[in-house]
Amino acid sequence: MAQSAFMKKLRDKMGIIFLVTAVLFIAMMVFQWGMDITGRTSPKKSESVVGSTLGEDIDIKEYSDEWKKQEQNFYRNNINVDEFTRAEIREQSWQELINRIILGKEFQLKNTKNVTGIEIYERLSVNPPEWLKNNQQFHTNGKFDYDKYLRVLNDPAFAKEWLPAEQLIASNLPTEKTRTLIETMTYVVLYEVMDQHFFNETEIEGEFLIFGPDCLGSHRVDTSEIALKSYYSKNKNKLPKDPYAIYSYLRIPFHPSKSDTEEALSTTEMLYEKLKNGEDFAYLAEGYSMDKQSAVKGGDIGFIKAEQALPELAAVITKLDSGELSEPILTLNGYHLINLLQDTILEDTTNNSVDTFYHIQHILIRIEPGYETRESLEVYTKNIIDYTRKYGLNAASKQYGLEIHNTGKVGIIEPIPGIGLRTLVNQFAFKEGVGSVPDIVRGNIDYFVIHVDYVTPAKLETFEDYIPVIKNEIIEEAKKSVCRNIAYHAYEMLKTGKSMKEVSVDFGVKYGTIDSVSPSIIFSDTSANPWIIGALAGVSTPDSISAPLEGTDGRFYIVRINNRTMPNYDNFNEISPPLRREIFSARQNTAYDSWFISLRRRIPIYDNRLNFIDIGQAEMEHEPEPGDSAS
Repeated sequence: MAQSAFMKKLRDKMGIIFLVTAVLFIAMMVFQWGMDITGRTSPKKSESVVGSTLGEDIDIKEYSDEWKKQEQNFYRNNINVDEFTRAEIREQSWQELINRIILGKEFQLKNTKNVTGIEIYERLSVNPPEWLKNNQQFHTNGKFDYDKYLRVLNDPAFAKEWLPAEQLIASNLPTEKTRTLIETMTYVVLYEVMDQHFFNETEIEGEFLIFGPDCLGSHRVDTSEIALKSYYSKNKNKLPKDPYAIYSYLRIPFHPSKSDTEEALSTTEMLYEKLKNGEDFAYLAEGYSMDKQSAVKGGDIGFIKAEQALPELAAVITKLDSGELSEPILTLNGYHLINLLQDTILEDTTNNSVDTFYHIQHILIRIEPGYETRESLEVYTKNIIDYTRKYGLNAASKQYGLEIHNTGKVGIIEPIPGIGLRTLVNQFAFKEGVGSVPDIVRGNIDYFVIHVDYVTPAKLETFEDYIPVIKNEIIEEAKKSVCRNIAYHAYEMLKTGKSMKEVSVDFGVKYGTIDSVSPSIIFSDTSANPWIIGALAGVSTPDSISAPLEGTDGRFYIVRINNRTMPNYDNFNEISPPLRREIFSARQNTAYDSWFISLRRRIPIYDNRLNFIDIGQAEMEHEPEPGDSAS
């Protein structure tokens, strides 16, 4: 049961796993082909039109204004916009412009676009938005005062002041009404609750072998015209309808240097000395803390229990006296200074328990790469790109000691697995073709050197259109066939008692180990290999070896489970209701996104940005706007 349930869940979730790494700001961007990059079948557009959908054009100025407005929102909140965030903002801005057009049409179809004054008032009075709750005007003793809020809302003297809020609510209500309609179809059955309990509580350890993705070696593949026509005749209905690209890439981690760490510590120690000399904690937190949510409150994060804090912080908090300041504390988030304002002991007579709550202020100084680090990594990545363009990605991988990652098929407006949603990169691939290498690409706080391995023709209709696709499909199937045979040969050797390390040497394949991990990690940690974790979860007993498992990345995996801690079902009746509610809530939150993804897949989009923006400059150059002082 566990194996079939897990692999079904794994297959269902694969798109979401890749999507998690794709976008920082929006979670509804997995699409299929819907545009003609060559422009051969697209209507003629004005020279200023950068894209269109459903008959509505997007002007280059409109696109430019949108991403500049997004950047200004960051600067107004005193948040620096680095090149990684800027790349995300530009992609997000484009998608939001497209989404507005699509949703506007959909709201008209569902009769949810018109919003009445009564609906706006009910939304404001019954469920005030968080941004209004955070407004100090409606606070009493530092907390949101609902009665004060209602008095101001119902006071005719403030009618004009409420107009901006009413307009914003009116613009958001159609989305909320559509979301409510879709969420009513959400439900959870018992076996899903049991599966989730298994995923959450199981702990597994093991080792693995990876075969592929290219095991051809000296094997020859028949790609003659006769073979191509035969394949086309047999697989015509199975061939992809939408064009795609396939990439390989190198990842260059963007980590702080030693001097960056020393600078963060120096800043923290400077603040520590100021605080010891009597300077106001709230004033310094507002000016220096990189935790912006608490910084605007003078570093105040309210009352918490020790177990709600990071372990390093909890160990210090419990030892502080009221009014006492901590020395600098290092965590994964950076350096912290803690000021304990008060501790309170509360007794829960219902559960017969006693808890201590700590009211604290804190200042966070993150360890971030500085200008020199960025400059050196920019130069380093550019050198790798130049080397790749001259000698190829395999040679660059060996020269610089970087692992090659393969993406599988990527549609023109789909995210690149492991990198993110970079539709300009996809357009570049179709424009420049196989073997091309774009300039520096950024995503997930890393630099990437991308090599275009394969692109289909932009039009896939006739046999002639499909010739390169069929040739690639035949070669890929041959690669898989050879990898599969090698993997099963290795599997037979493992069953005779040979160790995985020995077999890895015999076959020249990758060997690795997995420390204690829960299967649920693949839904929260995008760095985890889902096929390895999935195979381990499906193995029945310790010391068992899995049969070769084929991944969508063209590789085959064999795993051996060394240890597994099974979940306890004795208290399942007790944990089932809250777990069901948790699943139901999560499903409600994703129901709208899933609906919108499905909607986007059916709608053609014309994207002409590549003719306006150079792909290298699109992610590197920026003209500061007035007020961009934070940059």
